[in-house]
Amino acid sequence: MLDAVRHGPVLVLTLNLPKKKNAISRAMCEAILRQLDEVGADPDIRAVVITGANGTFCAGGDFDDMQERGLGGWREHFDHVMRLARRMISYPKPIIAAVEGWAVGAGLSLACCCDLIVAAEDARFAYGFDRVGVLPDMALIHTLPVRVGVVRARQIMIWGEKFDAARAKVDGLVDRLAAPGKALDAALAAAAGVTNAAPLPIAYLKSFTAEGLDRALAFERDCASVLFTSADHAEGVRAFKERREPVFAGC
Repeated sequence: MLDAVRHGPVLVLTLNLPKKKNAISRAMCEAILRQLDEVGADPDIRAVVITGANGTFCAGGDFDDMQERGLGGWREHFDHVMRLARRMISYPKPIIAAVEGWAVGAGLSLACCCDLIVAAEDARFAYGFDRVGVLPDMALIHTLPVRVGVVRARQIMIWGEKFDAARAKVDGLVDRLAAPGKALDAALAAAAGVTNAAPLPIAYLKSFTAEGLDRALAFERDCASVLFTSADHAEGVRAFKERREPVFAGC
């Protein structure tokens, strides 16, 4: 599910669930958290790279995780899942996303939790949450406006946009482009550029620039818990599985 390999002072975490195109589940979140916690205080690891196996970064949330829970169950679920976003954004070491293929929905959220996004020139991005009638999760409501500005973020989320790496670079979503198939190499090169930096200032900077995150996560949990119990969400999931356009009724 998650491969962890050390490249000298850099830890590379690879989402490896090819049958589900590296979909994010609660179990995947836990696996990433465990790896981050294991090296959080390790002075020999100076940066982390997150990527996906088989030419896909992450195709979104795992639909097997979207079973009926009730309002209380969904609140507990999001309390748990949002720990990953909080940990990544305030993590004391730089985290770099190496994106090949698609980064959709929760995959987009995961990338935006990173400090630097390196994308292959043929990578693709999609908001995705509009297709299943819910708000973004994993702090995207916080991280996307920080990256691209409030107006552009609002457009992406309201219109459920899909866009290529070149447009993502223009918008400020992607920081660096790489040749197809070379995103990980470029991410490792970027990581090498920070491994000799003093670690304590980086930790303090990341803590300070996470201001506003807790408010966004609380809003996300409260609203998402309601929306995941809605008829529109159920219709969105059905439509996705049936490969058709959803018909939303606003309830």
